[in-house]
Amino acid sequence: MIVCLKHCNISNCTQIHNIVKWKTPGMTTIKRAPDFKKNTYETAAWSAGEVIAGIDEVGRGCLGGPVVAACVILKSGKKHPLLKDSKLMDATELKKGYEWIVKNSWFTVSIMNNRLIDALNIYQATLRCMQRAGAQMLATCPLQPSLFVVDAMPVRLEHFAGDVIHFYYGEKKSSSIAAASIVAKVTRDALMKRHNITFPGYNFSQHKGYSTPGHKKILAQLPQSLLHRTSYTDHFIDVDGDAVQTSWMYE
Repeated sequence: MIVCLKHCNISNCTQIHNIVKWKTPGMTTIKRAPDFKKNTYETAAWSAGEVIAGIDEVGRGCLGGPVVAACVILKSGKKHPLLKDSKLMDATELKKGYEWIVKNSWFTVSIMNNRLIDALNIYQATLRCMQRAGAQMLATCPLQPSLFVVDAMPVRLEHFAGDVIHFYYGEKKSSSIAAASIVAKVTRDALMKRHNITFPGYNFSQHKGYSTPGHKKILAQLPQSLLHRTSYTDHFIDVDGDAVQTSWMYE
């Protein structure tokens, strides 16, 4: 399907391929291939005097702790070299990037705890977490976005009349999504460090709940904490309590 999007402002619209649209009352959810230059949507929105918001999440592949999603609206024209995939950034870069975002954006954060993840499954929990971050932005920000861009997930926002576009490699293609990734990452890391005090012995301040060899070794020696996702850990702890290698964990 070839679609000319009113928000993209790309001069050669007939070259936009691999776009699928879902229409619901008041909004359109659009999936497209990441076949465009970085900040294509930001540049178009800012040039038109419109507002664009980005949504991303972290913690999806962790054995313990929550999924955290963030939604960010960068001030018009604001860019920074540190607006990139948070997974590729060290602690110093994350701190600097986060401090810059705080000064140059509006953002919201949503948290979905491990019990809800177990109850809903990780896909639905992540989707709801991202939807909440977007809904909070619509409810609280003085600026109303005309477009949301989302990393990978088909987020649908009620009471939003614009387009919601999702695509893979969002942090590489959108500074708004990259900023959301950083906010979510910094928020979640800080939360996991606090949990390290509540749950001593599990070393949450170091591995942040991720499926690292060190974390798996701890789970082979200690019972699962209240912070762990049983829907995950039950897949790699055998009947004798030993950690076994799995290939399905991902971030």
